[in-house]
Amino acid sequence: MAAQPQDFTPEAYVSVLTDFEINVTGPVFAITKASLDHYRTGDGEIVSIESEDSIAEVSFFDDEDTPDDSLDAYLDNIEAAAQSCSR
Repeated sequence: MAAQPQDFTPEAYVSVLTDFEINVTGPVFAITKASLDHYRTGDGEIVSIESEDSIAEVSFFDDEDTPDDSLDAYLDNIEAAAQSCSR
């Protein structure tokens, strides 16, 4: 299933999975994307925070896997996306 875009403002986002609040202040950084993904063993949520020169991502997981398994799967997805962009 494809990731579902979530509502956010450039300054604030509240996690659907954890109710954790992300607040971005100042003119340099802004929240640019938030998505919720449902997969076989649980749910994952990714929030992208970007500036002109950098990007950061905050991830939340609610699943049956260990944190290491979830992070490995997430990093595999990033690696695949990076390889497809460089082709």
